[in-house]
Amino acid sequence: MPDDIYMALDTGTTAKYLEIFRQVFVKLGQKNHYNMMMGNTHVAISAVVQ
Repeated sequence: MPDDIYMALDTGTTAKYLEIFRQVFVKLGQKNHYNMMMGNTHVAISAVVQ
């Protein structure tokens, strides 16, 4: 059974939705969590374990 919605994901659409998703984390003050989960930052083990 076909869905009632049709959506073609091109490069521009995907980038737009990823930016909106990122902004949710930024607005909630969770940018570091977003970066960590998306692999955008590196935290040295020595900085975590003391």
